[in-house]
Amino acid sequence: MNNQNIARFIDAIPLLISALPLTIFLFIVINMTSIFVGLLIVYLRIKYGKVINGIFALLISYIRGTPLLIQLFIVYFGLPKLLLPLGITASRWNPIYFVIIAYVINISVFFSEIYRSAYLGIDKGQIEAAISINMKPLMIFRRVILPQGFKIAYASMTNTIIDSLKATSLAFAVGVVDIMGKGNQFASSELGVGQLGIFCAVALIYFILCFIVEKLLFIINRLLNKEFVTEKTPHLT
Repeated sequence: MNNQNIARFIDAIPLLISALPLTIFLFIVINMTSIFVGLLIVYLRIKYGKVINGIFALLISYIRGTPLLIQLFIVYFGLPKLLLPLGITASRWNPIYFVIIAYVINISVFFSEIYRSAYLGIDKGQIEAAISINMKPLMIFRRVILPQGFKIAYASMTNTIIDSLKATSLAFAVGVVDIMGKGNQFASSELGVGQLGIFCAVALIYFILCFIVEKLLFIINRLLNKEFVTEKTPHLT
């Protein structure tokens, strides 16, 4: 990089850090919501059979077959038109709401597929044995399904969570001033001078964030595994 790019790289760092809280907020809200919505989706698919399963299969096919940016635009431009007949003026909403809705729809679908695969990977003899000794459904979930399903699902969940952090960079496309949005604003204000340095700074911030999240997820994995081991979940067959 030349001197201009180096100077813009240094200047960009504090500006990008000022946008960190919004990026972290989006990341946490989107993932926490998606984790629970994903559980709801897989529960409905397992419990209510072919019709519900078919509806969600179509949704999953759509999510997998279209870019997230397109999904974001569809929610951003389409949701206000859908809500207008109900007397809701969504066009005045903060763009953050549209980002959260679009990302939750996208990521919860991927979580649901991870959960479904994990559930199908559990030895059903374990669940049947738990039922045969009159375990309550909540106890079966806590003592049989959760410990075994968690081990199967966690690696894929980790990848999805990290990918979701990087995907938040698309939010600037609808006017959200997160890290990418702040970097894009700065690059525009400089009339293209030192753009390489600015976007290298953006890349560095995202790299550091992803590194930190990856380490935190590793620590959480160890703590949860230790908790499951401490409970000494029995094999029931």
